[in-house]
Amino acid sequence: MIEFRSVSYKYPDGPLALENVSMIIEQGCILALVGKNGAGKTTLVKCLNGLIKPTSGQVIVNGKNTRDASVAELSKTVGLVFQNPDNQLFSPTVRDELAFSLKNRGTREEDLEPLIDETLKEFNLVHLKNRSPFLLSGGERKRVAMASLACMKQPVLVMDEPTQGQDGTQKRNLENMFRRLQENGRTLIIVSHDVDFVARLANRVIVMEKGHVLVDGSVEDAFQSRQHLDVEHLVPTQELELKWFHGMKHGNVQGLIRMPRTEFFKEIRQRIR
Repeated sequence: MIEFRSVSYKYPDGPLALENVSMIIEQGCILALVGKNGAGKTTLVKCLNGLIKPTSGQVIVNGKNTRDASVAELSKTVGLVFQNPDNQLFSPTVRDELAFSLKNRGTREEDLEPLIDETLKEFNLVHLKNRSPFLLSGGERKRVAMASLACMKQPVLVMDEPTQGQDGTQKRNLENMFRRLQENGRTLIIVSHDVDFVARLANRVIVMEKGHVLVDGSVEDAFQSRQHLDVEHLVPTQELELKWFHGMKHGNVQGLIRMPRTEFFKEIRQRIR
């Protein structure tokens, strides 16, 4: 379990990035953090593994106060994938990126290759195993960064903009893979502007604005109407607008918001007939 207790953070010579934030994040959930740039999302997740120590308040991760624990110690519990994957890639090949993570976890040399191959398959990276990560596309580098963290088996995984640079097929693959991680008991915290991805995947949504928690609830609570997104400074997608339109017309907005795209358009076709 993770707990934020009246957490505030002010950057040196900068603005107050978090102000009196309190929340509990239960084990095994998929939590989405959304909000416009500068809302405090990235600052909040950096508090989880000690990259940032609160100016005031406490962050408790599995019983440990982050003030009293090192980044190295906290990284055994919390894995963080940065928005820019280039900030954490350094090995000559994709294979070596994952091998480094597995060795840090204490994996024996003879067990490395099966685990590397299994993780590469999960992230659709098998064909890139021996390539340099620095010669890959932005979306591919992002998946390499996520794969290198996922194989370390930390109980908590934080993904900053995981769908950035991913096409529709890769997004669906990530959705399915994140659900499998959740089924295995891991907690996922996803920072994203991808409203459709969040709506299909998250158990809980926290909308942030100017360092405050504006909304904390279900997907339906956060995305139930255009008025809600206007207040939250979020831009609705065409898919979400269609769901609002058909949901209001048939009195079933909440039932449509989480619906996968293929099922949604199938339902529309049936209603038109």
